[in-house]
Amino acid sequence: MKKIASIALIVLIIISLSSCSNISEPKNNVTSEIDEGVNHDPKNFQGGLDEAMEDGNFTLVKNQIGDEIILTTLNLKVNNVEEKQSISSYYGSAAEAHEGFEFVLILLQLKNTTNEEFEFSQDLIIMDDKKREFNSYPNTTDNLDNCIENRKLSPGISETGYLVYELPKDSMSYSIYSWNAGTDKLYEIKLK
Repeated sequence: MKKIASIALIVLIIISLSSCSNISEPKNNVTSEIDEGVNHDPKNFQGGLDEAMEDGNFTLVKNQIGDEIILTTLNLKVNNVEEKQSISSYYGSAAEAHEGFEFVLILLQLKNTTNEEFEFSQDLIIMDDKKREFNSYPNTTDNLDNCIENRKLSPGISETGYLVYELPKDSMSYSIYSWNAGTDKLYEIKLK
């Protein structure tokens, strides 16, 4: 009986540990490749955004803050951009940018143009004037109210919220980029 109880306990521990394997580590905010996402065309990101741009096998569509971009699954518009040294949430905790860095808060408006709800798992990359690429700042839902990352988007309804990035203060200019899935179009929005 003790053997059966011991085996059952071991099996229970193994099952518990395997269910924890779905927990992912926070993303590093600097990247050389874009993760899979809603408007990402993987054939274009073999060596990162900078290499894809040098390759030139796409159409670059340049936009400014306030321009609406019509993508395959959603319409996207950057309404505002601001730089801050710290961010905070009413219910969460504050976060300070690392020394020599600052937060870039991007106020996005998104509209799901499909017939089904989906979660906005952003794959927007910022590239600065020094050709450095940045993913969004990890765990912003704890540090900022109205964070749009991982928000469920219902069909036809516009949602507004923030994406946060942490960039070096020596970035003189930067833009955000998104591929239009299934096309050769790369959209650029000049932020600074």
